[in-house]
Amino acid sequence: MEINLPELRERKNDIPLFIRYFIEQFCRENNIYNQPKIESEVLKILMNYNWKGNVRELKNTVEHLVLFSKNGIITKENIPEYILSQQNIEENLGFDLKKNLESKEIKLLKKALTKVDGNKKKAAELLNIPRSTLYYKLKNYNLKEFL
Repeated sequence: MEINLPELRERKNDIPLFIRYFIEQFCRENNIYNQPKIESEVLKILMNYNWKGNVRELKNTVEHLVLFSKNGIITKENIPEYILSQQNIEENLGFDLKKNLESKEIKLLKKALTKVDGNKKKAAELLNIPRSTLYYKLKNYNLKEFL
């Protein structure tokens, strides 16, 4: 017998039900008596997120939200950065492939340079590009703080 269960991103309307269930479950397991309320903006962001990790990722995110909620309210500030960054890219850049790729490349350049404490040779090796290409990209994207 085969059961076809669609991915969570294909069942956006189920997300609020899962969130409510996971909040209740996490609070019960951890003796949290006042379940936090979730702002509508947070719910909207979570419903629009592309859940690659499916329900397990959602469950872990809800636990994070409950742990970091303040005054019994889950706000946008409690949402993990990787979820917010996806939302920001989609909202600000739309479907413009060039702008999206540039945004991703800039983030990757910054991340690599930060990881190797600004060492250009190591960053270029990490990114698997020639050092001259790294310098070109830094100048092209006006990343003066890394030059």
